Amino acid sequence: MSASVKKWLVGCAFLLAFVGFVFLWNSVGSPVAVHQGLVKRFLNDPDSAKFKYSHKSKKDGDYWCGELNARNRMGGYIGYHRYVMKLPLWFTNSSEAEIQEMMKYGGVMFFEGDDGFAGKWRLFCE
Repeated sequence: MSASVKKWLVGCAFLLAFVGFVFLWNSVGSPVAVHQGLVKRFLNDPDSAKFKYSHKSKKDGDYWCGELNARNRMGGYIGYHRYVMKLPLWFTNSSEAEIQEMMKYGGVMFFEGDDGFAGKWRLFCE
């Protein structure tokens, strides 16, 4: 096998490894995937969640904003609704008990229609 063919094969192997890493990062370990996974905890049917416009707040990096569509208890999609989520950096490494405690007392998730939602959306997401 010639040297140019070996270089080409090695290059293809590195490219394939890089593409695999990027795919894995985007689907499991990226901050967007982490915050979307936590948003799904609030849903009746987490597997039905469809996200759009998910982004980190430019005003406070602990907040995430976006729109969500998911199935209700009757199985129908409800249409896209805006949400605001507080997700501090340390939260991603928290235990399940800490996450439940924060959800119970911290008010980490706000959906369109909740008390105070409009103010949080204007403050963090616009």
